[in-house]
Amino acid sequence: MFGDFLVDENGEVWATQSSDWRFRLGFGDTFAPLSDYAIKNLGYVRIISHPERVIVSMRPSVVQGPTVAGLFYYLSDFNFRSVALQHFDDTADEWRSRVLRANESPISQIVSLMEDTHSIVGRSSYLTKEVSFATLASRSPLHDSMSYYRATGGRLKVSQIPKFSNIFERRHMLYKISEEDGGVVLISIGGNFPKRIQDFLYSAIGNDMRDRPDPLYGAECAKAYLMVARTGRPGCFEVDTISKWTPRDELIRRRYRRVIFPFSDETGQKWVLGQSSADHTVDLRSLAS
Repeated sequence: MFGDFLVDENGEVWATQSSDWRFRLGFGDTFAPLSDYAIKNLGYVRIISHPERVIVSMRPSVVQGPTVAGLFYYLSDFNFRSVALQHFDDTADEWRSRVLRANESPISQIVSLMEDTHSIVGRSSYLTKEVSFATLASRSPLHDSMSYYRATGGRLKVSQIPKFSNIFERRHMLYKISEEDGGVVLISIGGNFPKRIQDFLYSAIGNDMRDRPDPLYGAECAKAYLMVARTGRPGCFEVDTISKWTPRDELIRRRYRRVIFPFSDETGQKWVLGQSSADHTVDLRSLAS
């Protein structure tokens, strides 16, 4: 069946003009436009479908599992050539839309959207777990970085940073540790970050890590770097964070592995070098729940 529908909290599909679901909401005697209200306040999902195309509208932060299941059952019954996904973004307080590419599964894209925003929109969140370096895949540049660090006997020199960085596509961040106030000050970065992030990092050189646009993210990162500096032992971490990198960013879920290497120069000054790699197999939120 095609038309204009709403999927309710139980996964049932209703025609938007149905008086039955309007009576359930206490609006049975009016034809006021209730679709937006139901989506934004009740977590319903709207489906506007035609034989070859469909528009799905939802608010990921409030939609519930049975509703999503009902949506998936509906989508799996048809082979739509065009799928448009609209979602209400709580952080920007506005609707966002995009048409999926032909090779994108609408169900996979909706799952990804739910993972990134459901129940966590509007606030930062930082989960991390220290893991063994043995968990790094042998083909990972992070694994190669650890091999190089071990080859130096753990006595990395500042002059070796460029060579060390080249192992990981020149993506690194070098921090100077301030023993007096526990500061973690950015000194240099590699040159192969996405332009938006690289521009921000260049502007942040000379600043403490805790002075990031997202204070929680900066503070939690600083803890890991300080721990490695104080123990003198390299660290490997899984990170699952809802945060913003730059002042213009929205809150976005990022999952990655991070390695941090400590070393000192001839004056005794402590340094830490950090590298990270995106890894969507990291899922600390499922473990936490």
